[in-house]
Amino acid sequence: MINSKLKFLYRALNNEELDTLSTKLIELDSLRSNISLTPELLARLNLHRVVASSTLKRKGELEKWDDANKFVFSKIGHQLDFHLITQVNECLTEKSGIRTTEVFGAGLMYLKKEFLQDEINNFEKILSMRNNIHPIEFALKVYIWIVSTHPFTNGNGRTARLIADKILLESNYLPLCFADSRSGHCAYFEELDNDDLCLKINSFFKGLIRSYCL
Repeated sequence: MINSKLKFLYRALNNEELDTLSTKLIELDSLRSNISLTPELLARLNLHRVVASSTLKRKGELEKWDDANKFVFSKIGHQLDFHLITQVNECLTEKSGIRTTEVFGAGLMYLKKEFLQDEINNFEKILSMRNNIHPIEFALKVYIWIVSTHPFTNGNGRTARLIADKILLESNYLPLCFADSRSGHCAYFEELDNDDLCLKINSFFKGLIRSYCL
């Protein structure tokens, strides 16, 4: 059973959301036409991605981030499933595990733990959309699903970014590069009525477009 508060992830985009996505794609394509995806560019982007993350400034976290990036690159073209997402989280945290407690961000609660296993079971429904929607829409929905369900004890935001990167790179887009840790917040919180997908599309594209502007 799909949690009623996350139903917006499982439905087709409405007209307003499609218009927002189309506008952002036009803006992105105008930047993308002059840039080639090269190892040198990806290495330069990674420096900006590290600086923007408060977590990666902690001792030992950068090495785990590098290991997770290498793992994701080794899985380009491989099937995406929840097991692979768990493996990425393992690289980042060295202590994988589905959370068993409530988790909060800035004092707000992510998906309640009682709904978590059902949402993990439902993840296949989002994966089944892949061949029927634009790859950026797919990356966005997977990203929002991970940060909203917050399935792991730690490293959920970094896991979400790396999984979105995998999807984007497989369609020859650059990876996400948010300006800071707060600008990538697209999560649904229990206490807020924040299922406005247009806002989340705009937030996601800020991180993607920034990669082409650096």
